[in-house]
Amino acid sequence: MATLQTRPAEVPAPGKVVSSRDIQNEREMKTVYVSNLIYTLQSASLQDVFEESGFDVTHVELLKKGTGSLRKGCGLAVVTFADASSKEQAIQKLNGKLLYGRPIILHPSKFV
Repeated sequence: MATLQTRPAEVPAPGKVVSSRDIQNEREMKTVYVSNLIYTLQSASLQDVFEESGFDVTHVELLKKGTGSLRKGCGLAVVTFADASSKEQAIQKLNGKLLYGRPIILHPSKFV
């Protein structure tokens, strides 16, 4: 099984004050929310889908419900790209694409 690697956060210029809100906003600009996934999907498989479509993915997180050994996938994921322009391009290119027989749905903002 492939391990996911995340890139270190960009370091601000010396003397520049960066708030946690600024960091969160920058991350949000690079993040897409994916739903309608099969519950048994592995994060490496989802990352492969995005990378094979030409996107530079920095982080994939499959959301799970339950606790301990009872944790199960719930068909949702958060995918973060290296740059903000990839977010809209991924939505246009991959929204509705079949993955294991199910059309994946990409959301530009958090799940409601």
